[in-house]
Amino acid sequence: MTRSALLVALIALLLLAPHSAALQGPYLPQTINGGPIIDVSLFGNRELYPGQTTTLQIVVQNSGVLGGLVGYQTPLIYPVTLSTTSSITTPVKEANNSSSESPDVEGLSGPAGQLVSSATMTRQVNVLYDEFELNSGPNVAIAATTALGVTARLSTEGTPLQVVSGECVVGGSLPAGSVSPPFSFIVRVDRGAKPGVYALPVIVTYKHLAGQYDFKSAFGDVLEYNDYVEECVTLHVYVVIREAFDLVVTVEGCQNMLPGSDGMVTLKVSNVGGVCAEETVIYLMPSYPGLPQDGSLPDNVAIAPSLVLPVQGSQYIGRMDPGEEKLVSFKVAVSPDAEAGTYPLSAIASYTDAWGKQKSSNVDTFGVPVQPEMKFTVDEDPIAIRCGRSCAATVNLTNTGPVTAHDAVVRMNALDPFVVSYDTAYLGDVKPGESVNTTFGIKVKPDAVPTTYYVTMEVKYYDDEDDPHVTKIIRKAIVVDPPPTLWESALENWPIVAGAGIVALLGAAYAARGFLKGKKPGNKPQLSPVKDESAEQH
Repeated sequence: MTRSALLVALIALLLLAPHSAALQGPYLPQTINGGPIIDVSLFGNRELYPGQTTTLQIVVQNSGVLGGLVGYQTPLIYPVTLSTTSSITTPVKEANNSSSESPDVEGLSGPAGQLVSSATMTRQVNVLYDEFELNSGPNVAIAATTALGVTARLSTEGTPLQVVSGECVVGGSLPAGSVSPPFSFIVRVDRGAKPGVYALPVIVTYKHLAGQYDFKSAFGDVLEYNDYVEECVTLHVYVVIREAFDLVVTVEGCQNMLPGSDGMVTLKVSNVGGVCAEETVIYLMPSYPGLPQDGSLPDNVAIAPSLVLPVQGSQYIGRMDPGEEKLVSFKVAVSPDAEAGTYPLSAIASYTDAWGKQKSSNVDTFGVPVQPEMKFTVDEDPIAIRCGRSCAATVNLTNTGPVTAHDAVVRMNALDPFVVSYDTAYLGDVKPGESVNTTFGIKVKPDAVPTTYYVTMEVKYYDDEDDPHVTKIIRKAIVVDPPPTLWESALENWPIVAGAGIVALLGAAYAARGFLKGKKPGNKPQLSPVKDESAEQH
């Protein structure tokens, strides 16, 4: 068979074999000495702190060089053999036999009457080439030192760090003598991470050219083959975890935490970290939400102000050594609208480290209790009074609040048809749950309409911080009855009526006695002399 016939047969075999394997280049010795040289480095700050979430930026450098390159064009002395494998499907069907199976055939087996899918045959064709070119292209040196398809994977196994973002980043191609853009990895440091230097493996994977082969014949190019190999190198970057001021806040006590009052919150601040903090300042601030797990807060979300706000926002405590605890007190304002419950506040410490740099600690959030509002209650028995009458009404007041009311004074506010003769009474110090009695003078106008009225009272007192407060309005019922009838008035004033009756009887008896005495015989009436008024005038 001539060379042209062999070439045509080879090309036809490659085109017509539907299941042929890929054509492989001949085995040739390594002809390129050198290639990409990969190195990695951290870009930016490498100092981390426990509990911190930050971005590590890693750059990849390719400093690849060629130590040697074999490149030439020469005729082949010996033939080069190319092997192709094609799959040929041959249907096989056994004669009908219900109880027997098909005989074993090399490459074929199955039950009787079943079609076997294929049989594999290998055909080998030897082709003689007139010319062979090795690494003769103009860009072989560049391609041999270029890292193709660079990927970098950061591993944190065995370290107190976690990769929050994807641990593998792709970077494209990297020619020799160039540095990649930063590969960004978001990492989170464990809250209890110990200080020290940690090595983080960076696995870099890439491909590069190992050889370029070109087989030619009298009919032109027959086979061009570029041999690319994949490399995987493991390098390391180093991070430093520093000691930090780990702030822990404990609520030691709260005083006068009443709605509408200014309370005091006593905190115990602890430095459980390993750094010595100088010029420490504790800041008290309202608590605000962090970033949601599924993204950022929308711009149109309005957060209402807290009902417990600091009046005093900071407290200087000076030096704090690791493990040291100190007490600080802050004045806070409790809104009148606050209900009984626990309200959040946050604290943060600002300090100066050993290098004179000002830093801030972690934010610690805690809750402060707000007590129920201060209240006084009055007894439920109404005051009864008739139209046009007055009375001294005794009122029983009870402190149902959580604290003592100091120097409490109660005032009654009465409107028409009432007139209060003395409307203010001093109660003194009234402890929680204690009851006191006080008296008010009340008069009702005669033209009042008989019905049930209400008067209001309010208690003014001083808290433990000597701040004045006024309770909410207390209502007391007054029942106004119709004016009494004559008989009811007599019954109500029977001593006076009885006394008047006795006096009247005595007067009548005395008059009757005198009258009877003047009617007795022998008793003549004596005439009194008549004076001459004119004579007296002269």
